[in-house]
Amino acid sequence: MKKKIITVTLAIVLTLVMAITLTACNNMPTHKTLASHWKEYTETSVYDAVYSKDGVTRKGELEISIEPYNGRDLSVSSDNIPSSYTNNNFYGFKVTSSLSFEENQYKSSVVVVDKQFKTLYSYSVSHFLVDQDKTDKYEDITSEITYSDKSCEVKGSIDGKENNGKISYKQYASSPYFDNAYFPVIVRTMALGTSSQMSFVTPTPRNMKTLARTATLSSSTSDIEPLIDIKGFELEEGATAVKCYTSSIASAESVPGTGTPIYYNISSKNYKTESGAVIENPLMKFEEHDVKYTLKNISAVKVA
Repeated sequence: MKKKIITVTLAIVLTLVMAITLTACNNMPTHKTLASHWKEYTETSVYDAVYSKDGVTRKGELEISIEPYNGRDLSVSSDNIPSSYTNNNFYGFKVTSSLSFEENQYKSSVVVVDKQFKTLYSYSVSHFLVDQDKTDKYEDITSEITYSDKSCEVKGSIDGKENNGKISYKQYASSPYFDNAYFPVIVRTMALGTSSQMSFVTPTPRNMKTLARTATLSSSTSDIEPLIDIKGFELEEGATAVKCYTSSIASAESVPGTGTPIYYNISSKNYKTESGAVIENPLMKFEEHDVKYTLKNISAVKVA
């Protein structure tokens, strides 16, 4: 009888241990499950950009480059910002983006993140119309952000006036933080094909605070027609669209320009470039506020 009791007891204990283990795995924070698709190649994507609101339409182009570092020295500098950033024997990623619009509007940025996708440094420079209905007033913003464990230092200017400060937040291990210019990359690192949600914060230099945001990934797909040659995807004969997962990022605060959800459509298929490089789940189309972006070219160069 004792042997039976002991056997039953052990079975119960093992069952409980397995249940606890599974629960722990299922409760793992989403940002700790993010996965890199960039190891051997620097990937560059080019998008048509169209602003449309209240009868005003302007066209432009966006280029996003994702460069992996696997022990190489990293150096970042800008002609518009006197400071620079270096990181020797660096493991992580450098994300560079350049947006240009009609009426000589532009924005360029660089974001540096480590291999756990924790933001380390960023800078951005922009020259945009204050009111898109007019062409006589522009706003110039420069911003350099150096991230540390629980806060970041901001150096920059708005229309020539100094805009420096410090923004505090929680540790990345418990509550992730991402730079605004990194959003198109975040959505591609989430586990596609699943329904998941991730909460994080974004430092905003203009207000010297953080915005609470939520990224929601759908497990269902919708058909998206890109501008890029569709032959690079392995699709059924006669197909003209690619099935894509949709991710949305929304802000909890009612701050002008940030409260509207932004949508990203990520391909469910890999894309093979003319050079033979395979791009995993490219970002096909996305919408940020009143601008729609559609992929028209993608390339990859092997990292030395």
